[in-house]
Amino acid sequence: MLTVRLSPPSLSPAKLRRVLPALLASELPFPADTCVWRFERSGGAVLAHVARRADVAAFLDSLRGAPAAPGPRFLVPPGPAAWRLACA
Repeated sequence: MLTVRLSPPSLSPAKLRRVLPALLASELPFPADTCVWRFERSGGAVLAHVARRADVAAFLDSLRGAPAAPGPRFLVPPGPAAWRLACA
């Protein structure tokens, strides 16, 4: 998983939703169409939490053999969670 800090221009929320994927694509070291992401406002910037679809699928496949079903705390990486708490 990768977290990218974007500094978008001041736009309406509707335009911002259309612009953010293009801004993110220019910052990624791999093709954006192979990824899933979530945007989060952080002051005047936007944090993009990105994961490649293949990595997510491999991780979920690895959980199939787990003895007990993990809860959401197991699935959320600690880095983004700590970042969000630090910025709050």
